[in-house]
Amino acid sequence: KEEIVLNAINKNLENNNTKYYVIAYQENDYFTLKHEISHALFYLNDDYRNKAINLISELPSDIYDGLIKFLKYKKYDSSVFDDEICAYMLSEIDFFQNTIKNITKYQENFIKLYDTYIKNYGVTYETWI
Repeated sequence: KEEIVLNAINKNLENNNTKYYVIAYQENDYFTLKHEISHALFYLNDDYRNKAINLISELPSDIYDGLIKFLKYKKYDSSVFDDEICAYMLSEIDFFQNTIKNITKYQENFIKLYDTYIKNYGVTYETWI
């Protein structure tokens, strides 16, 4: 598998594509995979990132504050809060629904955004290494 990853990186470099994202996850850990794909989209796709930031700006202050409290507890730097909020809104659905009141409808907006971009790229879980 390492050879496949190295070949993919080399292919990107040969095509002068210097912006790429390598994802590693444990087999069948689809929550982590979705979380990491969100990071990749946030880093690689300006439109996705801008729409995600817009969704974050629409969060009510109590929900936003709850997410920030969670990220601070996890020791994230404030420079990655937006990226992490977007990723965690996709991968920690049950946890947030049990800890942050009324978050479900906002999570659905992040899920719709993610699903739209995944479909645009033709990505399925089977296409990931």
